[in-house]
Amino acid sequence: MWRHVYTRLRSLWRWQRQESELDEEIRVHLAMEMEERIAAGMSPEDARAAAQRDFGNVPLIRELTRESWGWGTAERLLQDIRSAFRGIRRNPGHTCAVVLTLALGIGLNAAMYGMLSRLFLRAPPHVEDPDGIHRVWKRPGGRGDPTRVYDSLRWWEFSALQADTDRFSTIGGYSDPWPTPNGRGQTAEELQVSRVTGGFFGVLGTRPALGRPLLPEDDDPAAGPVAVIGNGYWQRRFGGSREALGAAVTFDDVTYAIVGAMPPGFSGAESSAVDVWLPNQTAETVSRHSSVTTLVRLAPGVTIEAAGAAATALSRAARPESEPTETEATVLLGPLLRTRGPAALAGDMRLPLVVGGVALVILLVATANVSNLLMLRVAARRRELAVRRALGAGRWGVGRLLVIESVVL
Repeated sequence: MWRHVYTRLRSLWRWQRQESELDEEIRVHLAMEMEERIAAGMSPEDARAAAQRDFGNVPLIRELTRESWGWGTAERLLQDIRSAFRGIRRNPGHTCAVVLTLALGIGLNAAMYGMLSRLFLRAPPHVEDPDGIHRVWKRPGGRGDPTRVYDSLRWWEFSALQADTDRFSTIGGYSDPWPTPNGRGQTAEELQVSRVTGGFFGVLGTRPALGRPLLPEDDDPAAGPVAVIGNGYWQRRFGGSREALGAAVTFDDVTYAIVGAMPPGFSGAESSAVDVWLPNQTAETVSRHSSVTTLVRLAPGVTIEAAGAAATALSRAARPESEPTETEATVLLGPLLRTRGPAALAGDMRLPLVVGGVALVILLVATANVSNLLMLRVAARRRELAVRRALGAGRWGVGRLLVIESVVL
């Protein structure tokens, strides 16, 4: 590396020396021409004008000489960059208009498409091996709409899948977060609460930032009621301190002891923020008609097709007699992201796509406005650009300068 730096510095010094020698040679040649004309009887002013006229275009001669040295392109590029920055300083109003227009268009699109990426492309943060997690969907069949697909299972279906350890190595379920008051009266605070099974955090493979996650043992109704809180609530309520462990939250007259806090950005399997996760405590306290969104990891060697067929058979076999319409239900496995599953996008999911299209149109409008500003700037500099061409810059030189100015902006 040091040899490369030394070579570059030596080349730069040689170039500067050649520049000085070129300037000196031009100066000496013009001086000699002037002396000859003065000796012939011309005045010094006329002699200088005649010498310069006969010598030719000095900037063009410098340019051609530099090209013969191999420094022409690099030096012209540096000159254009310096000229671009000088132009920006001379016209702060035009510069601010261009930069702000681009900033608004790019900033809006960056925020919008970041959200779309979270909804449609990227798995939620802090999820281990998201490609290995499958969301379980069900097509009811029977007299219902054959095109309708749901990503929730009845509790008896979830229990049947949970018992099949040969095909499903890990299984967890959750309910969408719901605003629930913590406490009673005017002092109660409304929190986003999601009820999950003990295997939920095991499926996602997420480790808490503090304490422990909910475990399968916490599903036992005989177990003490515990809770895991989200990072946002942990910071707001406890300032991120360890004092959160053992603190209490109360929902529906049941007091839960906090046993863990999740890392920043973790929201479970969805993009919406969750303040508190509570155990389902399933066996006796959950109605057999309740639903749960189910996530599974397959056992080694089990294919998605085989797992889906087995889940379908288990669902039909576990059907209670009170559910006659479930005889033709089909269970499907899909990606972790709900928006990439077999169901049609809900209305609240279509809206971000529409807004993303509007943001793209705004970016195109901003780009067109910037183009207009640059064209107006070029029209106002016609005299300057004409002088540059006359001094030997040429059409390509002027075009290169304008492109460099646009890149700098």
